[in-house]
Amino acid sequence: MRKRILVLLAILLSFSFIMGENLKEIISKDDNYLYQNFPTINKKYLNQGYHPELIQLNNKIIKIARVKGDSLNTGRALYNLGTQYKEKKDFDKAIYYYLEAIRLFDPLDFHINLLITYNSLFQVYDSLNDRDSAKEIILKAEKLLTKVSEKLERIRTYDNLSNHYKDVRDYDKAVKYQMKALEIARKHDLITDIAASYLSLGSIYLDKEDYALSWQNYKQALDYIPQIKDRMFIAYLYNNISALFNKQKKYNLAYEYAIKSIEIKEELGQEASLAKSYLNLGAIYFFAEKYELAIESFKKGIQLASNNSDIHTLVSSYLNLAVTYNKIDLYDSAITTYDTLLALCEEHNFEDTKFSALGNLAIVYQNTGDFQKSIEHSKRSLQYPNRSPRYIARNYINISTSYTNLEEWQKAIEYASEANRLSYQIDDKRYVLKTNKSLAVSYAKLKQYKQAYDSLAVYAQLLDEISEEDKKNSIEELRIRYESEKKDNLINDLELESELNKLKVKQLNYQRLLALIALIIIIFISLQRFFNQRKIIKIKEQLNKELEIRVKEETNKRMEHQRAIVEQSRLVSLGELAAGIAHELNQPLQCISFALENMKLSFEKRGYDQDYFIERMKLILHDISRMSSVVDHIRIFSRKQTQNEFSQFNLNETIKNALKLISEQYSNHNIEIQVNLQAQNCWVYGNTYQIEQVILNLLTNAKDALETNSGEKYIKINLTEMQEDYVLIVENNGQVIPEDIKEKLFLPFFTTKPAGKGTGLGLSIVYGIISEHNGTIALQESQYTSFKITLPKIIEDANE
Repeated sequence: MRKRILVLLAILLSFSFIMGENLKEIISKDDNYLYQNFPTINKKYLNQGYHPELIQLNNKIIKIARVKGDSLNTGRALYNLGTQYKEKKDFDKAIYYYLEAIRLFDPLDFHINLLITYNSLFQVYDSLNDRDSAKEIILKAEKLLTKVSEKLERIRTYDNLSNHYKDVRDYDKAVKYQMKALEIARKHDLITDIAASYLSLGSIYLDKEDYALSWQNYKQALDYIPQIKDRMFIAYLYNNISALFNKQKKYNLAYEYAIKSIEIKEELGQEASLAKSYLNLGAIYFFAEKYELAIESFKKGIQLASNNSDIHTLVSSYLNLAVTYNKIDLYDSAITTYDTLLALCEEHNFEDTKFSALGNLAIVYQNTGDFQKSIEHSKRSLQYPNRSPRYIARNYINISTSYTNLEEWQKAIEYASEANRLSYQIDDKRYVLKTNKSLAVSYAKLKQYKQAYDSLAVYAQLLDEISEEDKKNSIEELRIRYESEKKDNLINDLELESELNKLKVKQLNYQRLLALIALIIIIFISLQRFFNQRKIIKIKEQLNKELEIRVKEETNKRMEHQRAIVEQSRLVSLGELAAGIAHELNQPLQCISFALENMKLSFEKRGYDQDYFIERMKLILHDISRMSSVVDHIRIFSRKQTQNEFSQFNLNETIKNALKLISEQYSNHNIEIQVNLQAQNCWVYGNTYQIEQVILNLLTNAKDALETNSGEKYIKINLTEMQEDYVLIVENNGQVIPEDIKEKLFLPFFTTKPAGKGTGLGLSIVYGIISEHNGTIALQESQYTSFKITLPKIIEDANE
């Protein structure tokens, strides 16, 4: 027992001497002393930055330990060297020494040492943006967790796993591993680690753009600030909260927290970390449209990041600075900054940023009128292997716009068409707007006026929609800001109230004689809460009413929009039938002309013959009546229909009217129309012209499908009566619809026709009209293309 006490005292005395001595003095001592005390020396100095003396010390220890055959201490010294070179930002040497340490620890099952080294090596690979190596190392670290119980290193491992999955945007796994780190920290009441987990969770949700959960976790971290001595942690927290408020466009709050973070870091002399804060401050100024201040902040961030070899922050600062220059039309400065950024990306393998910068630089060259360079940089940007449809669409739009300016119309159409397809795929109206503008100009220059008109129509429609949406978004943004400020004030009041309650409870524990006063206070607070709750309920009710009104307005707008699409489709159908209608009118005109010519000749030869004259006049009047009927039908069909123009009509007559408009045209295309209608009248309730439009759309699609047929071409129209419905079958023997697109037939804007041939709205509108008439439409199983329509019949006598 006495011997143990003496050994302990010796260790304590040695430790106290080390803590009091200068590092250079310690290194000058004999090898035996250094070998016994090097863990204590490293513990004191290792995390205080780079020290050349520690390099010297650990190299000595490696030589001594190898002579003694001490693999554990050899590995520890190698790890310490790796950590020193990591602090020096000499990452190649850091990786070398960490790997050497792992080579010693692994076969000897030094699990805790191996886990510590894996975690440090992961952080080096992460700094170098080498995600593949980082992933490989951190997954090896994860396998060791079952063999290591040391709580701090387990927390560090889970934190590194979370950071890895956050970097690759797998946010669910990032949250899962951070929650494991938080669970260990809570279990052992590790205040700093608990707050750090909440900070990390807030950052994950910020990246995920879930701002409510991000703020919830940042608030949890803020609650621990009074218990945390690490002021750099507080600075990091303030910086992240500033970024969150910037995303939410709360620029005053964002600026307030950014300045708090900068003040702490400047006070502590943390230049390396200050670069990130100035990058964040510049972003706040940029979004607040204070561009000169943004440029100043980005430049300061560049200087600090460059001085401290912080490549990540340096690259981000250059990118933001270039975007700001372009925003305020300083194109020469933007190009110079992008060139510097691209050189950095090439040197340090920042592939994501490189291809993003190329795309941005293409826009700058377009703004300067150098369209060839714009095309060149956009095409280089498209070489990025993991590009998203949005990314491709954006570059195709840039290329198309540049070709338009160079008057290379066919190339402009090629890229704009592909951009248009991708824009619909990602459902981005603004991209669709740009592509259709480019298409309209290019088609017009090539005298392809039909395609130009179609593109211009889409452009005009979207321009109106986007303008209306922008107005609504502006109003909504103002409302959200107002509500958010009210909510923040209410939360602050409630937090203040909560703090007062805690204070009162403490006083109650020490001053039981004041129980009556405390009771009165509790009653008062309860009443205040009650009134606050009522106030909140009233606010919610008001918001619900406003929401109902907005939903109703939006519904009406959508209905108007749908009716406009139906109307446009009907007029398009009428335009496509123009040739047939012209023929329908031309035939009776010729008959009238012949009759008048005969009358003239007869009068010249035989004089006036009353019976002959009356007979010819009857023929002329018959043909005029026929023309008048066609014109009246076209006029009624083409006039704008409203939603409530429903009445009883004869389905037989509606089908016949539709056939009158197209029979001659289809005959000219050698298409036989086989019609089998009911003998009696078929009365249904609805809009006869909308149903006529349905039939015309189906017949038009059938005609297009028959274009490739070289043999017999026919369309069958069959109307039968069921117990409660009339069933209309429209079938053609043209090209069969493939199985893989049958489910998409009735979707808006879906078409198998070439670009400019169709809008993809026909069958979607048909589906909508039939649904409004309480009917059904479906593609039948058949060897040909066959559509089946059911419409409910009117049982009562139509004359009642």
